[in-house]
Amino acid sequence: MIGIITDSASDTPKEIIKKYSIEVVPLRVILGEESYKDDIEIDEKTCLEYMKHDFAKTSLTPYDDVKIGFKKLIDKGIKEIIAINVSSNISGTYNVFRLVAEEFLKLDSSLKIEVINTYSISIGSGLLVCKAAELVEKGINFKEAVQILKKYVPEGLSVYYVIPTLKFLKAGGRIGYVSGTIGDILNIKPIIEVGNDGFYHTAGKARGIKKTVDKMIQIITEFWKGKDIEIAAIYHSSDSQKTMECVSLLKDFLGNYNIKKVYMDKIVPSMLVHVGPGLVGVASLVK
Repeated sequence: MIGIITDSASDTPKEIIKKYSIEVVPLRVILGEESYKDDIEIDEKTCLEYMKHDFAKTSLTPYDDVKIGFKKLIDKGIKEIIAINVSSNISGTYNVFRLVAEEFLKLDSSLKIEVINTYSISIGSGLLVCKAAELVEKGINFKEAVQILKKYVPEGLSVYYVIPTLKFLKAGGRIGYVSGTIGDILNIKPIIEVGNDGFYHTAGKARGIKKTVDKMIQIITEFWKGKDIEIAAIYHSSDSQKTMECVSLLKDFLGNYNIKKVYMDKIVPSMLVHVGPGLVGVASLVK
C-alpha cells in the first residue's frame, strides 16, 4: 500500500484527504506573538480580523511535525510513501520534508519515499495530491505512480489568480517576479501565475476586478488549447459579494469544458495571510 503525505499549504480538497486518509502536516500561522496550526487552530475569520490592522506571518512545517506525519503512515505498516509539497521557490516546506524523508530512509532501508516538489502552490499542488490518490486507488505500483506524477511537474500544473492588492504578498516576501505595483488610483489589478520555475509572475493586468477576471479567463483559455484538462479547481478567499460574483463567472467558464472533476473551496489561512481577502483563482492539472 502507498501512503500519501502533504503540507497544508497544498490546499488539498478535504473530501480527498478524508477519503484516502492523506496525512497533512500544517504550516504555522503567526498572529503577533501567537502561533497556530494552519487550518486546525485558526480559521479565515480570525485571520481576516487580525489583518485589518496588522500583517500576519507564516512559518514552515516544523521538522518534528513532519516526522510525526511520516511515522503515522509507517506505523500503519506502510512502506511506500509519496510526499507532495508546494514550490520550494515559494516555501521551504519541501526541504523540510526532504530532510525528514532522508532520515527515515537511513533508519529503515526497506522504506521507499519520494518527495515531489510541485513547483506550484495551494490547490495547484493539491491537484497533484488528488492525482496521486487516484493512482493509488487504481493499484498503480510505487515506481510507476512516481513516474506518472513527475510528468505533470511543472508544465501540467497551472495556477492563475487575481487579488485586489499586492500589499500582503509584499509584506510576506512572496512577491516573486510579479512586476510593478497596483495603481490604486487607476484600479489596476494583476493576474498572477505560478510559473514553471515555481515563482510568482505577472500574467496580465486590467482595470477593476471583474475585467481582470475576464482577462484571466482569456489567458487560461489560451493555455488550455489542445490540452486534456483532467482536474480543475476554483478557490477564493472571503465571501464578499464582488468575490462571489467572480467565482460565479469562473464557474460558468469551467462549465464550457468537459472536465471530469472540478473542486471548489477556500484557501487555507497560511495562503490567506499572503494574498489577503478577495482572491479568486483557477488551478488545473492537464496533459
